[in-house]
Amino acid sequence: MKRGEVPAFPVDQKLGVRSLGAHEQEARRDYQIDNLARRLDIPRTRLRENPTVQRYVSVIRDAEAASERLGTYSTKAFMREIDPVAHERTGQASLLYVVEKRMLKAGFRGRAVSVDPETANSITTDLDRVVQPYGLSVDVPEGWEEARDWEVRTGVEIPLPRPVPLRGVWQGPLEFGPFDPWHRVDGNDRFWDLPDWPNERHDREHMRALAAEASVQGIDPDRPRTDPVMHTLLTGVVYGRELIRATEDLEGLPPAPGMTPPAQERLRRVAPLNRLAVGVLEDAVRPGSMTQERVIVELTPVLAAYDLRFAV
Repeated sequence: MKRGEVPAFPVDQKLGVRSLGAHEQEARRDYQIDNLARRLDIPRTRLRENPTVQRYVSVIRDAEAASERLGTYSTKAFMREIDPVAHERTGQASLLYVVEKRMLKAGFRGRAVSVDPETANSITTDLDRVVQPYGLSVDVPEGWEEARDWEVRTGVEIPLPRPVPLRGVWQGPLEFGPFDPWHRVDGNDRFWDLPDWPNERHDREHMRALAAEASVQGIDPDRPRTDPVMHTLLTGVVYGRELIRATEDLEGLPPAPGMTPPAQERLRRVAPLNRLAVGVLEDAVRPGSMTQERVIVELTPVLAAYDLRFAV
């Protein structure tokens, strides 16, 4: 080599090779998106060809994963005594993601969004639990109880609005599930079906993202390496910001006929839930940062879509 010449390095060495942990998590997420599309009867070709379908299914997957990551008792039990406030805030965020996935799944296989607080899986009950720590309550519309009593007395059910059946690009023939990305050496192939749990990811890409978010929050960037509670909270914030972008940045998404209201409108409707989820997690990082006024502002349009209301 002549003096002054620069050796030619492969592109991957110039840019830096991604760690196995980051690569594995991306493969796991892609697998789960494919599998979710199959469970919703969305043909995989539509998922590949239409960016709107891809975005929509990806948001459902990420909301489901977040609800499990932040809400599964066994994976966050360590927080209960160490930091009760953080434990409560992660539970609130988990419920917001549960409501989000129910809203986005409406119409698939006949699913409807329940507002009946006396039944399981009611968004009224879930949202009420979210807002109670901020001195608020969510309730059904005025007159709802009277109408229910009338149904009981007369035996005549008041027909509830049902979601418009899905057609077009959103429905197709039943397909086989995707193959595992690869066979794991440890034999734990169920790994591909699970979201990454709190404190699971310590690959350099994820830790860099947590350090950057810690700096934004005014916290020592090294703290997530040694503090499992802060690792959990900041992981939730980092992933939550991605969901905010996915439901706010809708410019240029192509039409995806067959869904009413359109996919873009549905994604826009759940954006406040994502903003609020990040806000309540930040409230555990910086206590007092979430206000009652902000809760009202974010949730009011969501409640209005289902004729729910804040109650005193």
